Amino acid sequence: MITQECCRFLAELENNNRKEWFDEQRKRYESQVKKPFAALVADMLPHMTTLDPQIDMQPKDAIFRINRDIRFSADKSPYNTTVKAAFVRGGRKSANAGYFLGISAEQIHLGGGAYNPDKDGIQAIRRCIAANPQEFGKIAHAAAFVDLFGAVQGAAIKRLPAELRDAFEIEPLVANKQWYVMRAEPIAPLLKAGALETRIAELTSAAAPLITYLNDAIAAG
Repeated sequence: MITQECCRFLAELENNNRKEWFDEQRKRYESQVKKPFAALVADMLPHMTTLDPQIDMQPKDAIFRINRDIRFSADKSPYNTTVKAAFVRGGRKSANAGYFLGISAEQIHLGGGAYNPDKDGIQAIRRCIAANPQEFGKIAHAAAFVDLFGAVQGAAIKRLPAELRDAFEIEPLVANKQWYVMRAEPIAPLLKAGALETRIAELTSAAAPLITYLNDAIAAG
């Protein structure tokens, strides 16, 4: 179970993001952060498979390493201060759309989408949107969806191919090369109420229409 001890550790890590400190606190990390987060991911996997039956993962496969890849980063802090997991058909590193969960010192982060689709996936999603922009718009611009997540995010191309121009007039998101949403909420009230898993289920269910659409588009090719 995630507790305030997990959040307290992550808050301290934000102020002590050094290998020496982490090594001294490793037992705390294991007991207060790593094991409880793995248990949370395991508890949520059955729900995720109801949203997408093609998700077939073990908790260890869904969870990101706490160590940051600092090879090409100006920030040389060695550790992530948010523990993260992704639930994706084909595995966390696949190019399919999926669900994201993060826990930091003060917030939960929930959302998902196609954050890193490959070239074929991008083209497939664009073709699907271009074929029926209104269908995609009913998902991406639904009032309840926008209230929770805001606008669908993602980088877009600057030079639009001729075959997408008509669709772009109706749905500008056809120009994207990523399609994802994210919501952050305070975690303390959820922990106090024992409602963390319930809220994760609610938000991932709310994101499901977008993620299902994207995966169906990718699968259709």
